[in-house]
Amino acid sequence: YLPQPMALSIVHEDAALLVLDKPAGLVVHPAAGHWQGTLLNGLLAHDPALVQVPRAGIVHRLDAGTSGLMAVARTLAAQADLARQLQQRSVLREYWAVVHGEAPAAGTIDAAIGRDRRNPLRFVVSRSPSARPARTHFRRIASVSRDGRAFSWLACRLDTGRTHQIRVHLE
Repeated sequence: YLPQPMALSIVHEDAALLVLDKPAGLVVHPAAGHWQGTLLNGLLAHDPALVQVPRAGIVHRLDAGTSGLMAVARTLAAQADLARQLQQRSVLREYWAVVHGEAPAAGTIDAAIGRDRRNPLRFVVSRSPSARPARTHFRRIASVSRDGRAFSWLACRLDTGRTHQIRVHLE
């Protein structure tokens, strides 16, 4: 992967860890259709030593349309430790979402996620044998209703980390 200078909003940086505020619209990993201009490309430009760490130290992703804080490991030891914490669920990750409608005060959505048969680029709740288990816990922070339209602000915590899990479950 090629380094590509970009403005990164870094909120913390030390020898082992970098925490940045990823803006919506930024793709995290290079992939078909997005080989340049990704967060990984920007990280390699910011710190060329990250070429020594798999995936430039990225241990978790946020969807391209999602903004939020991301932790990036700057060493192999830090990457292994972050990966272990994520696997053991000892690190708390909370995501906020605004949804249409009046959401329940709290709940858990336990529904497997797989690729849409009609559009393989899209993920949906699925009963397919290839679908993977997914569980999202949510609580309503606030709701507002104006002009006959209701919206809810939710805090979501994931037991799993499937692609587009929050969007799929809240849909």
